[in-house]
Amino acid sequence: MVYLLNQTPNRYRWVSIVENDDDWGLQVANLKGNSVGPDFGPINIEWTPETINRDICDFPNFRPNLLCISRRAADILRAILEPEGELIDLCGLDDRYMAFYCLNVVNALSHIDIKPDETRFGTFHSPTFAPTLSSIALPSAEIFRIPESISKLFVSERFKYLCDSNSLTGLEFVKTPLT
Repeated sequence: MVYLLNQTPNRYRWVSIVENDDDWGLQVANLKGNSVGPDFGPINIEWTPETINRDICDFPNFRPNLLCISRRAADILRAILEPEGELIDLCGLDDRYMAFYCLNVVNALSHIDIKPDETRFGTFHSPTFAPTLSSIALPSAEIFRIPESISKLFVSERFKYLCDSNSLTGLEFVKTPLT
């Protein structure tokens, strides 16, 4: 089973890059699937003011191409995350968070069920739309993304199990259809 990761945007606090730190905002926005290297970071973060009255979670909403993850969650998931991407230091908020940047890109989208308008402007880019993936093209990877979307992360049953069994909060797992 493969799951699309979704965050719970209306329940928990969001994290933002510190407003006066424009260079980091541009650098993060320009990540194009290449390794960031050991000198990248730390990125200064703060709570998004509009969400300050919400609960704190292990995976607060952050950037489309970076998954914000509590250090506790990173420790639990490290064996899964490190082979598939990079952990980036975040500073602020008592240094309780890191970012995960997924480098594992898999060409697994099944174009059979995609209508042309869904990939341009429609439901494909909706965070809750789980596209059909080709089971033949799927690797044994625990976490990956597809080239058609920088924001869609897919995870294994093991990833979901570790999150559920350790009561990690802030993620929803959407079953992904397979061909």
